[in-house]
Amino acid sequence: MIRLLNFAILVSLFHPLFVLGNNKRTQNIVGDYQFNSNNWLASVRVILNNDGTFLYYSGGDLVTYNSSGRWMLKGDTIVLNSDLLKNAIPIRVIESHIDSNENYINWSFISNNKGEPLNATIVLNCDTSNICEPFMYTNCNQNIGSIDSFYILYDNNIKSDIYYIKNKNCNKIDIVTLIDHTLWQYQFLEDEKFIFKNNKLFRVSKSSKNGYDIVLEKQLE
Repeated sequence: MIRLLNFAILVSLFHPLFVLGNNKRTQNIVGDYQFNSNNWLASVRVILNNDGTFLYYSGGDLVTYNSSGRWMLKGDTIVLNSDLLKNAIPIRVIESHIDSNENYINWSFISNNKGEPLNATIVLNCDTSNICEPFMYTNCNQNIGSIDSFYILYDNNIKSDIYYIKNKNCNKIDIVTLIDHTLWQYQFLEDEKFIFKNNKLFRVSKSSKNGYDIVLEKQLE
């Protein structure tokens, strides 16, 4: 009897009507939600896409912060997580060897995918007292073979992944941050929660008496 009951539950989970019900709920949630206060400096917009991705904007006319990532539904709660992690910004490192009589490593300026320079420093051997600043070329005359690893430190204490040097004989290192924008306008979201109710998103806030701070209205297509 128990086996039959378990089999019935499994069949119901994969039954077309069950899947259709979930799809209908997802379709009801997918959309463009906006909050606009009387203060022209404050607005929030969340776009939930059908493929499980989202776009997030906040700010106003002077400056707009943005984010993107994946969203998931847990009961009536929508959870947002950004593609980028604040302590693990992806980078690409190119180690090479150039003809030079000098015995130190040549560090390039740190740029994004578009080749735009970023305001960032290099923490050498993961020691915060040993920092190279490529723009000013401060403390960047490191001897070849003296660096085992490093990470990039951006504004607001944002960090890249740790990179471990593969060729200790390289004398030129190029670093590209694998993003298409500036990090100071990126909003890192980690388990950012919204309650979905009556075609509205209620942003969860532990500091608020009623459990949420703002309400985003779903926009008509």
